[in-house]
Amino acid sequence: MKELEALDGEQRRAGLPPHERLCAVPPETGRVLALLAAGGPPGRRIEVGTGGGYPALWLTPPGAATGTVLRTFEAREDKAAIARETFRLAEIEALVELTGGDVRGRLRRETE
Repeated sequence: MKELEALDGEQRRAGLPPHERLCAVPPETGRVLALLAAGGPPGRRIEVGTGGGYPALWLTPPGAATGTVLRTFEAREDKAAIARETFRLAEIEALVELTGGDVRGRLRRETE
């Protein structure tokens, strides 16, 4: 997590827009995500825009005890590859399902 936060700081200082950064949310927002996830019911969670996997590091631990799985979608393969490595290093691969490609059609099917 520290490595992604350091990279995020560099990308923010360079003025990259959120859609280009690996961490579109700052650590403070990550903590809020963790609190929300901890208070939610067990079951699946859906995230749109995986980025480098940073939000998943906040979203998955609160649901680990109940087997809650995060389904996350990332359109850009370069970001998805970084996220896969992030999940591997954080040892949360069993708690995350990463799906690549355009989420719009897939999300409709998920909710039907």
